[in-house]
Amino acid sequence: MYNGKKIKELMDIRQEPYRELLKALGMNPNQASINSIVNGNPKAERLEQVADYLEVPIDLFFIRKKQYLDPRIKILSEKLENLEKEHTVLQERMEEKDKLIKTQETLINILTPEEKGQKK
Repeated sequence: MYNGKKIKELMDIRQEPYRELLKALGMNPNQASINSIVNGNPKAERLEQVADYLEVPIDLFFIRKKQYLDPRIKILSEKLENLEKEHTVLQERMEEKDKLIKTQETLINILTPEEKGQKK
């Protein structure tokens, strides 16, 4: 179901006069009213122009019983999950590396004891 009130809400948020939208749509603000878009039955082409002007998806102007998530959200969520797994693996590798370095330092200290004041 079409919800033209969203257009007014978005224009109010942007704090732009309605006449600017009408001009962008190629309509004469002196002859046309925002109400023809908001309360009328605009064609899909007109709604597409409005959506482009407001930089929002066209489906924002419709009330749906079932709400759908933007498919990009699922893709980005999966990418984030993979990055988190990769981060965990890298952290584990860093911890292993640190342990190896400590072990090497201990071995070096054991094999080359400090000989203070003694020269060969």
